[in-house]
Amino acid sequence: MDEDVAEWGGFNCQWSDLPTFDLLSNWNGCEKGIICPLEPGNQIMKFYLDFTNYQIIINLLKNDTPYQLTYIFTNRDTGDKLVFYAQARCETRAPTSASKN
Repeated sequence: MDEDVAEWGGFNCQWSDLPTFDLLSNWNGCEKGIICPLEPGNQIMKFYLDFTNYQIIINLLKNDTPYQLTYIFTNRDTGDKLVFYAQARCETRAPTSASKN
């Protein structure tokens, strides 16, 4: 399993990959909670994202900015790939005060 992080924006308004220093590459997805082997067909997959050990990556993220996470699951025997994208706005800081409206 490999994971990439991209930030939306910039001059061309597009996804730009952020450096992850290979910290999110070459994981054994079966040891990270993915049920193996992945069977063909529709499935509901649940997995937990825990970035507590990756503060170096969190420090790169801007507050209140859209990000895209890309997960690439590779069957090492066949080379088949499953790619999953998730997009969300990331809050890296707590709000400083409530709205007065």
